[in-house]
Amino acid sequence: MAATPAAIAQWRRSYYTDDFPVKAIVWLTTRLGDELVLREWAIDADDYYKRYVTAKDVDEFRARMEAHRGLVALHAGPVWYKKVTKPALNQDTRLLSEAPHPHRRELVFDIDLNDYDFLDLHEGPPNPGGLPRPLSLEKCDAAWPVAGIAVQLLVKMLHEQFGFGDFLCCYSGRRGVHLWVLDERAMVLDNEGRSAIASFLDIAKQLTKDEKRATDAHRLFVKRHNLMETVHALFQDVIVGQMGALDTNTAREDFLERLDLSEHESMHNLADEVSRKDSGLDAWKYIKTKVCGQAKKHSKACGWFAARLDELVLAYVWPRIDFNVTKSTNHLIKAPFVAHPKTLRIAVPLRADELLSFDPATAPTLGAEGWREALVARGGHPDGKGLADWVWHMKSPLMQASPTVIHDAMDVDMEDLVPDDRTTPEERSMPKASRRCDVYGVPLR
Repeated sequence: MAATPAAIAQWRRSYYTDDFPVKAIVWLTTRLGDELVLREWAIDADDYYKRYVTAKDVDEFRARMEAHRGLVALHAGPVWYKKVTKPALNQDTRLLSEAPHPHRRELVFDIDLNDYDFLDLHEGPPNPGGLPRPLSLEKCDAAWPVAGIAVQLLVKMLHEQFGFGDFLCCYSGRRGVHLWVLDERAMVLDNEGRSAIASFLDIAKQLTKDEKRATDAHRLFVKRHNLMETVHALFQDVIVGQMGALDTNTAREDFLERLDLSEHESMHNLADEVSRKDSGLDAWKYIKTKVCGQAKKHSKACGWFAARLDELVLAYVWPRIDFNVTKSTNHLIKAPFVAHPKTLRIAVPLRADELLSFDPATAPTLGAEGWREALVARGGHPDGKGLADWVWHMKSPLMQASPTVIHDAMDVDMEDLVPDDRTTPEERSMPKASRRCDVYGVPLR
């Protein structure tokens, strides 16, 4: 029997009044020495949204939450210079260096499974008239490994290419995941630096016009960083093998339509052959063998077939981030441990070794049996000490500064953050500005 709206409202109120791990949130947002009172918060309530909320300590934080009886969610914003204050109408705080303005924030990535067009996350079959369908929580849960893959690849790139080493990954509560980069060097990035990193990682602008495949530039970018084998392994083992993405003939037909090789004589019967395979994994292995075999056998006429397959696999696997969430210091994001307004699942942290095996249905859920114990087990202990165990620490040779020292934003040069992909001594001897490249580092011809 479904809970009544009154019961849900009471569960929420009780949670945010008595059980929400305020001390853990305070620890997270002050661990590098920032004053809590300089952090902006936003209250999302039943019938209003209030920004520029502050608290000087744990007790005042709790009092602020208790004061908003209809609280639905809490959003974390930036650390402000001098004090948190609502800007005047149409005022650009970026132009006021000595006035209060947002100047520090974790580098945050938001992955929403709804942005992956090959996933059907809605109830029932598509409506003939294209009418919207309700979101299916079960389908969102089944699609979770796609979000796990996204985090794996993001962390790998952020660590290896930019030297970041401290991460917190939280389930969003329904159909996605939030990745927080906690390094001091991430905190001091300005909007330009954040946008540069987001552009470096984002696939959205590197899809074909019909958004069916990645561009050739993105394929070269992935190959340059030696990730294509990893991408193929994740596609085969997780998306096809674990999730069954090609188990049905409808899914196979869609995949081949995106591949768009059927007009070539050597591929004219590929769809018929694939439809007869017993499993999605068998179908994928046949497609890969046939396409890559033809590309190798007739390299002059069909050599590009293998690249086309790479581009399609990338569209399934590569992270799709919300660019706006990452690029702006002033952007807010749902705080860890918030209970999702619709599912009531709590946004708990995840371990690095469970990204592909995590079952969202096991997340602590308000009203469910044992949810308090499950919350404590995932870092939500009332004393606030448990969350530190859920931060991933990765050693990096690029991290030279002590994480406890706060730097001014001017101390961070994007030249130090954007990786130098020049491979030969001759290339390294040339000034970067003399080598015109696109955002992926591919030289322009």
